[in-house]
Amino acid sequence: MSKTSRTIHTPENSCPYCNHVLDACSPPGGLDSPSPGDLSVCIKCGGLLELKKDLTVQALEEGKLLQFRFADPKGFATLMQLRNGILSLQKNRVKGGDHND
Repeated sequence: MSKTSRTIHTPENSCPYCNHVLDACSPPGGLDSPSPGDLSVCIKCGGLLELKKDLTVQALEEGKLLQFRFADPKGFATLMQLRNGILSLQKNRVKGGDHND
């Protein structure tokens, strides 16, 4: 039986890479809610993010990404799949002429 993700509202803030307004997240199956230190991906630009104590986001430091890669290879692979999926969608939108936000 697989668990599905659900949307959880967070304080409104902006992606540090593209300034897209973020006010929710969808924890992967198996997680009840987001926690400080959790990693995330901007739904607009694919930027890698880390949740702060107040559940707003900050840019993920490269060193933390490398630590995560070695500490949790499966989790890292999942994070990269999510990011690649978002980047692929954005690339297809630009090719198709869909510039809606």
